[in-house]
Amino acid sequence: MRLFVWNVNGIRPFLQRGNFKDGLAGLFAQFHADVVCFQETKVTGLDKLSDDLVDVPGYDSFWNFSQTRAGWSGVVTYARTGSTQTATSEFLGEPDFDLEGRCIMTDHADFVLLNVYFPNGGMGPHRVEFKLRFYDAMKFRGSTGCLPDERQKLTDLLDIGFVDAFRHFSPDSQRQFTFWDMRTMQRPFNNGWRIDYFYVSSGLVDRVTACDILASVQGSDHCPITLDLADMGLRSDLPVPPTAASLRKKPKKNMSIHQFFKPVQRQPAAVPAQPLDAAVASQDTPSKLSAKRESSTQDDGETAKRTRAQ
Repeated sequence: MRLFVWNVNGIRPFLQRGNFKDGLAGLFAQFHADVVCFQETKVTGLDKLSDDLVDVPGYDSFWNFSQTRAGWSGVVTYARTGSTQTATSEFLGEPDFDLEGRCIMTDHADFVLLNVYFPNGGMGPHRVEFKLRFYDAMKFRGSTGCLPDERQKLTDLLDIGFVDAFRHFSPDSQRQFTFWDMRTMQRPFNNGWRIDYFYVSSGLVDRVTACDILASVQGSDHCPITLDLADMGLRSDLPVPPTAASLRKKPKKNMSIHQFFKPVQRQPAAVPAQPLDAAVASQDTPSKLSAKRESSTQDDGETAKRTRAQ
């Protein structure tokens, strides 16, 4: 199973810049992606999107849009149809975080995935403070990007049991970047930052077989990264969650993150009255997986994904 992640820096111009054959469907097929996470989509609602962005054949899409500023932030997760139990875009009930459209959390039965676009602190001290609070929230309860406080927040995630999947496989690799400043044309010289990450819970890391940076793939000021998992298959028989996007139906209100993790009590099915000679069959309502879960994030100014084994 492969997770494919890319900060696209505007999803509509991204398709034009990348010139992908057959659009998103062709891109997903090219990289054998089962779940795709995009950050910085820069759209404000489903009504601003064409059908080919919302309804990719074989995938359900789950969107979160910024409600504070047009053409800013935003994330979307595409997952193979029938593989998602639940999806929510509310983030710890914190309005400051929820309104900026920075997180989509999807439950895939065997693991939970957080697709997160982290705040950029470059607009001033108030945004650095906002960003640090965001890091704290992700732990559940300079030029900016290189400030000691920001680096410490990433270290804190490692300290509570997460693993930087790329460094797990490539501990000594140098000059492995995922972002290059396009205004100063730094990509040809490979002067950049590694600010796109998979952070994986310690219970899941043994199933990770590869984590790669696809630095040669063009289309954004970031490049995509991939995470491969063994001995894990996505379901294909789950009903589509009501929060899945569609141009034909407005998504229903998201459940809160507290509701997302709330244990579900098993209730015996009621047995209807039957004649004595009738066969009676009953079936318990399947219980929701409610084991403690975590996920994967990213670094300072941009992207994050966090997965956690059940």
